[in-house]
Amino acid sequence: MKICVFNVTSTIERIGSAEIGGLEAHAFRLADALVRRGHEAVLFGGAPRAEVPLPSTVARVRRFPYLETSRLPDFGTRFRKFAQRYLFARGCRREFLEERFDASLIFKTYDFAAARLWRKSGWRGRLVARLSGAEFYAGDRRFAAAVDAMYAVSGRLASEAGARYGRVCPVIPNFAASSPPVAPVDPPTVLAAGRLVGWKGFDLLLRAFAKTKEARLWIAGDGPERGRLEKLARELGLAARVEFLGALLPSALAARRSGARMAVQPSVGYDSCPNAAIEALGAGLTLVASDAVDLTSRFDEDGVIFRFRAGDAEDLASALSKALCEPRALWEARGARARAAIAERFSEERLVSRVEALLEGKTSFRAGAGLASGGGER
Repeated sequence: MKICVFNVTSTIERIGSAEIGGLEAHAFRLADALVRRGHEAVLFGGAPRAEVPLPSTVARVRRFPYLETSRLPDFGTRFRKFAQRYLFARGCRREFLEERFDASLIFKTYDFAAARLWRKSGWRGRLVARLSGAEFYAGDRRFAAAVDAMYAVSGRLASEAGARYGRVCPVIPNFAASSPPVAPVDPPTVLAAGRLVGWKGFDLLLRAFAKTKEARLWIAGDGPERGRLEKLARELGLAARVEFLGALLPSALAARRSGARMAVQPSVGYDSCPNAAIEALGAGLTLVASDAVDLTSRFDEDGVIFRFRAGDAEDLASALSKALCEPRALWEARGARARAAIAERFSEERLVSRVEALLEGKTSFRAGAGLASGGGER
């Protein structure tokens, strides 16, 4: 099959910057995985004003002009995202149609309008939507009629999307690979990765971390909150213990994981199957995550995550202290269970084959199955 992997922000700038996060990194990884399975995958993404390096990829990449959301009228974040993606799709519609794709994979509910545009232009390929957030808006149900199938990266989101659009929405989380056991350095180091935006909760993490002792914190990522967070770290007396690493390429982030003792996902807003959390578990790190982070119930049952109440700095500080004080044998055993779970339930072979089945229209997913397992069998 010839497949378009359509995501305007996937080719704009380095992962971890203001508009770019785990979704964009996953677009490249998924395109490469489809190529390895014998398909021709083409990434359609935005062309930045200044040339920037792309992640290493075996897929073909095509870039087109786009508008940054900050340059659009401020009628709300959802309006800006919808307008950005619709205008981008309209701008590259001719090239999209000339490629004669058998299927297209879109990554946002905002792209439903692009799907409708392609249908009205005569494209008859199969269209699959991957949903990673509850980004619903007025009119999305009407546009969703242009989509043949959809899937969500977590159980809660699959239930919400299935109810809203009146169709079966399988759960297919992001895939990840388990990596060799970590070799953490002293003093114990905590790693937090993601876009530096308010709902990710990095300010909460700094306030909680100030209550711990004899540990370091690495914050990987960039975004509009970085200056404010650096100032807060200084005000809290953490300048010597907190290092802001900036936006890192995947290889550099993996190197940092290998020297960390644990990872933190401090999200205060709903965070659906974040790559940073899955990859930390695959590396065998202890994961401290808020209850706004939606992974799978199996991970909690496996006892590989320290949970805390989203937005509660005291509860996060308590979870960090408890995890940091654990004997080495306990956190090594937890890391081994986490790596085994990732290898069993989040492998590329297991999950990409299910995306491939949706793209080919060969699905046998049943409504109501697989939500707890995270295996995607719904």
